[in-house]
Amino acid sequence: MAIVCKPEGVPELVMGLNILDVLPSTCEPTILANAVCHNCAWKIFIFISNGLILFTFILQMGEKRDKALKELMDQVAMKQPNSMCHGNKENFWESQGFKFIASMSMLALVILAKR
Repeated sequence: MAIVCKPEGVPELVMGLNILDVLPSTCEPTILANAVCHNCAWKIFIFISNGLILFTFILQMGEKRDKALKELMDQVAMKQPNSMCHGNKENFWESQGFKFIASMSMLALVILAKR
């Protein structure tokens, strides 16, 4: 069987070949942009994954610290049952005695300043 080529079909064939030559150069920037976007997406994914891993690690370290601190407080409370560690220790500046002495001192200063 022989291949038959009609003369009127040659220009169409040449135009089709020209389109096939132009098509890769037209698609090349799109393919390059897709590759760049793909690389950026992977970098963002890795960055977020590393951040999540670091956040989880820090959270676990905080939990370990809290657990160790609680164990130490329990040990101190067992060794010294009458100590203030057993309950919540009130801050010195917020104690009733300090507030009373501070207010009386300020009252005395005001009285002396008016004279």
